[in-house]
Amino acid sequence: ERMIEQNPTPEALEKLLALQREWEAGEAKRAFTRALVAMRRDLPPVIARDQVVDFSTAKGRTRYTHTSLAAAMEAVTPHLPAHGFSLAWKPETPEGRVRVTCRLTHRDGHHEETAVEAPPDSSGNKSPVQAIASTITLLERYAALALLGVATADMIEPAGEAAASADPEGADSA
Repeated sequence: ERMIEQNPTPEALEKLLALQREWEAGEAKRAFTRALVAMRRDLPPVIARDQVVDFSTAKGRTRYTHTSLAAAMEAVTPHLPAHGFSLAWKPETPEGRVRVTCRLTHRDGHHEETAVEAPPDSSGNKSPVQAIASTITLLERYAALALLGVATADMIEPAGEAAASADPEGADSA
């Protein structure tokens, strides 16, 4: 108000508005961080496997278990609005690949996002469209869980083929 009474120049007003936006962005980021810390106390640290993939092709048999996107979202979704968050994905298919950007937005305006990319999963007898859809689902799951800091029971440390074959349930290879 005092600034307005002094009849400021447009440049001075621009600087004042830029400072205001910067301050508000800082406040929104602090609110995001506080809410994320609180939400992580409520989120499950690990989500169990709920799906079995088992098929054979000319290349051999593929069998593994994994956590579906539906199970992952069922475990985390109730906690998002309780702490002021929403989660959204933006899938894209640049140059024959599949990219999914996941955005976690807080009610005060700050957001964080991560993007993951992979070739379409054409394993099994998938059509080209199914290969893209399958990859989008997989990338949505991993991007969301990465932003939220939640693991699935099937996430093992990559240590080469021997580690994957040593897992009797089969690692999530997709």
